[in-house]
Amino acid sequence: MENGQQSFGDAEEPQPSPERLSDSIWKPWYAKLWWGAIPIYWLPASGPTGIELIDAFYRSKLFPYTSPFFLPLTAFLILAFGYLSRRLETAPCEQDFMPPLKRPWEQPGYLEPTEDANDPRSGWRWVHRRLDS
Repeated sequence: MENGQQSFGDAEEPQPSPERLSDSIWKPWYAKLWWGAIPIYWLPASGPTGIELIDAFYRSKLFPYTSPFFLPLTAFLILAFGYLSRRLETAPCEQDFMPPLKRPWEQPGYLEPTEDANDPRSGWRWVHRRLDS
């Protein structure tokens, strides 16, 4: 149309921006909670706090089992897994058109290599046959 106006049918839909890895690692509420809990968990472990309950926890047998969940690398890997799974769902698959491969043992007349004495992959049968000749 004239004067810079667009008709209703000419409007272009804005393309959604691709999701970034940082959106999955920092933006969700559970990610913020997890990243905030990591320093809260590890700061009292740096030295005696004077609070007997907290000191008892860090000396207990439960501490080694809970500490991997509060490592930054663990948080990163688990939060990045959500990003990767969404990314792979939207990725175009180039092998959709290929027929499924037939397994060789489903074909008639197939002999397992380990059972065939004439096949070098049969192991001791091949060695034994060569020694007998």
